[in-house]
Amino acid sequence: MVMPCLIYSVFRHVKDGPDSLPPGVSGHAVHALEQDGMWVAYSRDEDPGCTDITQKALQFFQVNDALFRMPDIPSTLPFRYQGVVMPESSIQTWVHRHREHLRRILDEVHGCVEMGLRLLRDREEDKPPISEADHPPEDSSGLAYLRSRKKAYHHQIVDEENLEKVVQSITAHFSGHYLSLQTEGMHGKRLTLPGLNFLIDQGCRTSFEERFHALSLPDWKVMMTGPWPPYNFVSQEVVDYADRG
Repeated sequence: MVMPCLIYSVFRHVKDGPDSLPPGVSGHAVHALEQDGMWVAYSRDEDPGCTDITQKALQFFQVNDALFRMPDIPSTLPFRYQGVVMPESSIQTWVHRHREHLRRILDEVHGCVEMGLRLLRDREEDKPPISEADHPPEDSSGLAYLRSRKKAYHHQIVDEENLEKVVQSITAHFSGHYLSLQTEGMHGKRLTLPGLNFLIDQGCRTSFEERFHALSLPDWKVMMTGPWPPYNFVSQEVVDYADRG
């Protein structure tokens, strides 16, 4: 039986490989294998099922975090839990096949960290609940229905417009202090929690944090997280073993 392996990350190392690595998923040893000047951290996956998925994902991310913080590793390409799974015998072939793409990403994130901003509304406008009165009779015209929907969801449209302005304001505030930016958002009836992920040079971290402390946004609370491995700035399209082999 061929044992599948979880790939944690691909990284560069200035020596002959890391001296030691923390235990991985389910306590399995994490191994480091070199190919084409790049190292791959992986562990065997004896139980690929969905049991204890949260705990396994946490163990997975802890390994990547440890690699990311090692001073002898200048760049790391971290994967997400179960993002890349393959037999141990295929790892070197996989790296060799995708070597140019892997090298390009490692060059892009060389010496970089990911910093995140999470925004939480400091207060919510009173939003009328959507009641039966907001719904027109079934035999009403289509125009009446559209008008009722526009009224009922007007606050959502306003929120999206305000959110776009807030994101633009933050982006301008940090101009010149980051290399790349990705935004994400979650919307609910009473909560809007957008997030911004910044890729920054490690040497610019202090200035980035200073800009954060100088940030002022009425009606919003802002939380900063990081530094993290650059999860949101690595592409898995080409290196996804399941799709490309």
